[in-house]
Amino acid sequence: MNTLKRGVTLYSAKGGYDKTEHTELVTIMASNEYKKLLYYLQESDIEAFVTVSTVNEVIGTWNNKKNHV
Repeated sequence: MNTLKRGVTLYSAKGGYDKTEHTELVTIMASNEYKKLLYYLQESDIEAFVTVSTVNEVIGTWNNKKNHV
């Protein structure tokens, strides 16, 4: 959040197979930011499950703070 200046939404999740509790993080980012995230995860040796979806449109004021910094 601090490095990429992106907010995240946190969800409690439970693994369907082994019932292990996890936290799911959801964020919207540009492709260059996504590359930075993958590099960070690889360099930090963090075990993460990453899914990617293409977003065509975001409506709302989610990016106001970033535009005014």
